[in-house]
Amino acid sequence: MLNFLSISRKMDSMKSTKGSVQRIKQCANDLMVLMEEEIVVHKEEEEEEEEEEVKEEDGEICWDLMGRDLILKSTFLFCDLTNVLSNAPLHHKANLTLLANNFLFYIDELGQTVKKRSITGMKICHQDAALALNQLMDALMLLP
Repeated sequence: MLNFLSISRKMDSMKSTKGSVQRIKQCANDLMVLMEEEIVVHKEEEEEEEEEEVKEEDGEICWDLMGRDLILKSTFLFCDLTNVLSNAPLHHKANLTLLANNFLFYIDELGQTVKKRSITGMKICHQDAALALNQLMDALMLLP
């Protein structure tokens, strides 16, 4: 009986890990696409500002929404990454932890640039976060 419970728990944790990996992939990709779209939109708005006055309030709302979305998605990413790391095989944990910390660092940097409303900073942090995400996803795909 004890052996069956142990196997059942292990299978549940594997399912949980696979679900978390899928959510990480989806949420992180959504976040990267959102930030890329915002960079393009803000660049177009900067070009329009040179020709005509753009409403300041609309820009403020856009930056605030982007910041809130970033916080929400990064919270879900953190929770799912924590779940994956806690269930990962011992020989994968150190590398996954390093890659996850690196990715979350760049997401935090991206959040700081959104607070500062820096398009140039967003571009740089977006590129760094995208690279860190690709490295993390490659490592997550190696999990059993």
